[in-house]
Amino acid sequence: MTWNARSLFCKDMGKLRRKIHLIHKLCMNADIFCLQQVRGFWTHVNKHLIKLQETFSIYASFLGGNTGGVLTIVSKKHVPLQSSISPEEIVKGRVLHLKISGDDGYQIIYNVHN
Repeated sequence: MTWNARSLFCKDMGKLRRKIHLIHKLCMNADIFCLQQVRGFWTHVNKHLIKLQETFSIYASFLGGNTGGVLTIVSKKHVPLQSSISPEEIVKGRVLHLKISGDDGYQIIYNVHN
């Protein structure tokens, strides 16, 4: 699943809360969720998505400030070992590559914000 969050970590706290609530709701039915245009820093992820991190691993690439940014959220139920996931920042804040390895092969995820 993918979503252009249109400035996820915005300054409008009401809008931010609604977006975070929607992310939690959408993640209930997703193993992998890619978000683009999140705009922010890791501190935002750790502050606003802390509860989600109990059941999901979060990978991110940020440009910083008010531009770009991608998040890839992976269910810990789907991939219980974080060591099975190899993230690579291809283009900072624009392209994040994850390789998820398992006993039967691997899966590649590209999260792209143009």
